[in-house]
Amino acid sequence: MHREEVGSKCFYLSRLYKAGYLVPKGFCLTRRAWEFFKESILLGKVESFFGGDLEHSLRVGREIRELILGSVLPEEIVGEVREAIRELSFPLAIRSSGLEEDLPLASFAGIYESVLNVCDEREIWDGLRRCWASLFSEAGVYYRRKKGYFSPRAFQMAVIFQQMIPTCLRGVLFTRDPVMGRQEIVLELYSPSEQEDSEVHFQISRRTLKVIQKKVLSEKEPSCPERLPRELVRLGLELEAFFEAPQDVEWAYFEGKIYILQSRPITSLPKENETVYWTAANSQEVLSEPVSPLTFSFFLPMIERGRRELFQFLDLEEFPKREYLKLFFGRPYFNVNYFRDFLKALEIFPQNLFDTLIFGEELSISDTFHLPPLNKKNLKKLFWCLYLRYRAKVLLETFSKTFLKDIQKLENLPHTDNPKKIWNYIEKNALLAEKALRMHVLGTGLAGVYLLFMGEFLKRQRLDLTKEAWTNLARGIKGIRSAEEGDWILNLAKIALDQPCVGYVLKEVEKGGKEIYLLEEVEGGGKFLQALDNFLKNYGHRSLMEADLAVPRWSENPEFILTAIRKYLDFGVDKLLEKRRANRSIRKYFAFQVRQQLRKGFWAKLFPWKQYLFEHLYLSLEKFLPYRENLKDLALRPLFHIRQGFLKLGEIFTKKKWLSQNEDIFYLEYEDVRQICLQNSFFVPMEKIAKEKRKLENFRKILPPRTIAIGEELTEKTPPMKKCLQGLGCSAGIAKGIARVFKKNIDIQSLLQIQPGEILVIRAADPSMTPLFLVASAVVMEVGGMLSHSVVVAREYGIPCITGVRGATEIIQNGDHLTIDGAKGTVYIEKRVNLSF
Repeated sequence: MHREEVGSKCFYLSRLYKAGYLVPKGFCLTRRAWEFFKESILLGKVESFFGGDLEHSLRVGREIRELILGSVLPEEIVGEVREAIRELSFPLAIRSSGLEEDLPLASFAGIYESVLNVCDEREIWDGLRRCWASLFSEAGVYYRRKKGYFSPRAFQMAVIFQQMIPTCLRGVLFTRDPVMGRQEIVLELYSPSEQEDSEVHFQISRRTLKVIQKKVLSEKEPSCPERLPRELVRLGLELEAFFEAPQDVEWAYFEGKIYILQSRPITSLPKENETVYWTAANSQEVLSEPVSPLTFSFFLPMIERGRRELFQFLDLEEFPKREYLKLFFGRPYFNVNYFRDFLKALEIFPQNLFDTLIFGEELSISDTFHLPPLNKKNLKKLFWCLYLRYRAKVLLETFSKTFLKDIQKLENLPHTDNPKKIWNYIEKNALLAEKALRMHVLGTGLAGVYLLFMGEFLKRQRLDLTKEAWTNLARGIKGIRSAEEGDWILNLAKIALDQPCVGYVLKEVEKGGKEIYLLEEVEGGGKFLQALDNFLKNYGHRSLMEADLAVPRWSENPEFILTAIRKYLDFGVDKLLEKRRANRSIRKYFAFQVRQQLRKGFWAKLFPWKQYLFEHLYLSLEKFLPYRENLKDLALRPLFHIRQGFLKLGEIFTKKKWLSQNEDIFYLEYEDVRQICLQNSFFVPMEKIAKEKRKLENFRKILPPRTIAIGEELTEKTPPMKKCLQGLGCSAGIAKGIARVFKKNIDIQSLLQIQPGEILVIRAADPSMTPLFLVASAVVMEVGGMLSHSVVVAREYGIPCITGVRGATEIIQNGDHLTIDGAKGTVYIEKRVNLSF
């Protein structure tokens, strides 16, 4: 049974029924029945519902409700229900099950209608109409707009027909306090009566299962068995473990049995004491989809070792009981509070420094650098930081050279079916990856510090063009591999342009990899394929979602590269080459402008210290900014080999009948695979692999929030529809163009839609999609900061880029005409499409 067909409510109930829990007998009329009814009776009325503002939607919604309630149901639907209803007896409950109901971020609780105590066939049809009509209720329209589920896909419903449980004790159980956010369990128990309902409220300890507090909320306390609260609590904890999330459970008690009427995730847990914010702003760049269990369990110990060593190096005390990295919806989130506490402990940087560099929030004028107290501890920190700064270039360069030699020694996967030998190969590559990531952190830190120092310096001098100069002085720097990647692809496009047969095959022949075989036969194809092979030797370890070991690399499937070449040919190869040449001179121009202004005045000529400081910052940016990208590129090389090693292990395990297919290995934990290789025995239940697959598949259907509070409460709301949006200007320049909006993460098929000159509006840009920035006129992102990988490349390509534009993919529509200022961080909607203000 698929959630897309029956809705979350029915989906959860069916899972519970199959697991052996008591659920009232019934059946489900799937969303296909609603689709059939809509096409037969409403005749296009629903489509007009989405074409305007809130007032328009409310008016059209009322008209649709009237049409539904006054309609004659199609005989096909009536016949299906009559046939199924024979298995049940009256009275019945007819319950709505919306497709977007009971989601982790939106429960839709109380929004849709359900009809109880249905006693004859006429009431069945009235109940069905009322459920469908509630899709367009005023409460539903307001709620959907608030939660961001206002689309034709969201307005679908299945309907559940269930046996009614007779009048009895019933109630609600929350496995977490939904009001205070505390760990206590909340139980609300009531007894319906013709005279007066009686109700009681319990607060129960999760640890001891004892009642902490009891409140009778009616004149008369409901009568219930003494053991019932404890049994309900145990059931609630079982359901929380079963669904792996705090649960809101509706239940009924009849003839000594507890029936589950509904179980759904608690969607808003408010703050308790301190609000802890979690952000996916940095991680969504490289892990935009749910990460495989093998990948996360591979990286987490590595990150923890690096964090511990950094704290020891800086002589910082550990923060008590504070997580810094966690999975929500299958995606990694960072604890913003943790990073701010880290900067506070250093006593020199603004506490929201990471917000600018990584998370996409701009520092205010008051957030500035300051000297820490001069004590022994801080002097030691300062000494080591200065030592690292002046040793860094030699250290990083030496590491890069020796790393390439080391990786060449491990390049070939052992030709063996011995799991221990393959595991030894994986661990050697893992050691190299960890070293490269440590250096990547050092390079990123130096690049970030100098980028912020340059911005602070320009701000204090109050120079003209401060905003433009800040980002333009960080562009046009040679040797950034992720930007040179686009130049390689541009060279491939130039070869395709010079060889007409190659260009024809790439642009006209059916896509999906088949064109590679045809290129071997056409004139000039050999030259192109040789150049492509050279490219893959240098960049074949890259891919979309490249941090996930489960994702194929370009050398395994070069379809993305061929897509980028087609887009370059559409745009015009010569125009792109000229664009790249022009961008390289911009940095020199702005450096000249700053130097000229710093020389003005008698004192500036007599004491030119500002000029010397500027030159130091200018050259340091040139030295260290490339390491932000290049060391990450080095780290990805052993990850490619590690992936090949795991695929080989997957093949071996499949031959031994331990796995169903090779790729199933990515649903295991890293330590589990190690033990399997060392012991040569498989101990992981197949059900666990199937469970992880289902969990990740469900997570892929969710578009997670950028920021989460207390781990579960959505702290940001979609901004109101407006014509001017504000973000963080990361790459200067003015651009006008038509918006190409990607509401979800980008894949090959969606990349094919990009047209030359469009402004890309995306949630987060995967670093490996940046070659397509060359054909865009600008990039607007919801997620990212000044040092985001995609931002660095955008600056190198001379593309105006703005990050941190909240709600951009919801407010801006495909086809909107935009003007953006990459220095000021403003996005102005010149002309709207499909929406009115």
